[in-house]
Amino acid sequence: MTSALGGLEGVEGVVVDLNPGAVSSARVTADGPLEPRVVRSTLAKAGFTIAREP
Repeated sequence: MTSALGGLEGVEGVVVDLNPGAVSSARVTADGPLEPRVVRSTLAKAGFTIAREP
């Protein structure tokens, strides 16, 4: 998850709280807004699903 999100343009940092078998979370800092559909697509390609969006 870290490398997938970290590869997005404009991302400056990623902190992941990975909980195998449970809900994990990620906090992303970027130099500007990220397009939600791009984040969802990136996570899906990495094998993750979004359980809840803020």
